[in-house]
Amino acid sequence: MVGKPTAAVSPGHPPSAVSPRKRWLQRVGFLALVLAVALGGLAYRLRHRGLSAEEWSSRPLEELQALARRDPHNAGAQLGLGIQDARAGDPVRAEAALERCIALAPDSAAAYAALGEIARRQGDDRRAAARFARAVSLDPSFDEGCLQAANAFTHMQSYRQARPYAAAYARRQPRDWQGPFLLGMISAGEGKMPEALAQYTEAARRAPEHAPSYLNAGATFLYGPATPDRLAAAAGWFQRGLAVAPGYPELHYYLGIVRFRQRRWSEAGASLRQAVALEPSLTEAYYPLAQSLRKLGHTDEAKLCLELYSRLRASERGG
Repeated sequence: MVGKPTAAVSPGHPPSAVSPRKRWLQRVGFLALVLAVALGGLAYRLRHRGLSAEEWSSRPLEELQALARRDPHNAGAQLGLGIQDARAGDPVRAEAALERCIALAPDSAAAYAALGEIARRQGDDRRAAARFARAVSLDPSFDEGCLQAANAFTHMQSYRQARPYAAAYARRQPRDWQGPFLLGMISAGEGKMPEALAQYTEAARRAPEHAPSYLNAGATFLYGPATPDRLAAAAGWFQRGLAVAPGYPELHYYLGIVRFRQRRWSEAGASLRQAVALEPSLTEAYYPLAQSLRKLGHTDEAKLCLELYSRLRASERGG
């Protein structure tokens, strides 16, 4: 019989064909490589995340600029420069620095938050929502990011996207009125008026001095049938708001609208007159004021109000 062929083996060496010394050198080299990678990662973390955003942004500007020139890969320096440029009113340079920070450290929640704040101040709700939402995805405990993302999505009328952020903020900040107030706006935007009323009621409980909660709560009763009970409930909320903010023109206006619908012409005229005295550009108040004055027999004053109403409407249309 012919036996199976076998591979030739050099005498004095095991089948691996690697000497003990060479194997030892390979292991040492591998361990050195692992250590280098670990130390490099540690250095990266220390360089980019050793300081908070507040600490980076509080360092002297000249120091940050010098550090950025000396170490172009230092994301912390770019973050500090971006925040300082934003504070100095230079959003273009700020955004450039923050984008460089993100390119170096893609998981920098602070950089996304700073970009979101720039967009918020510029009135760009779409960009603000995207930036703050990204910051929250990187740092789920970032409560201010939840609040700002919810606020931007609400302004965009993207209520389904806004709700989870507002709910998270309301849950984690049980003393802050802003969470339930935003939830009330979201529910009202979705046409869920009883739910909105409950949220505005909670906002008023958390901050009794915050007049817009009373305004929005009362307004929920003005959607739907103008029944005596609903009008009375609306008036009650507006009166509670005026008790804490007597100089709030919108509260006077809406109370005047309720009295107008109740055909209580004298009270309607008084509330609407107060509204335009506080805010002469409150165009929508002049027409019901004119009608109330006409019902009371004050035809000359009613005519003047209608003229003011027409003039303001034309101005708003650019005429």
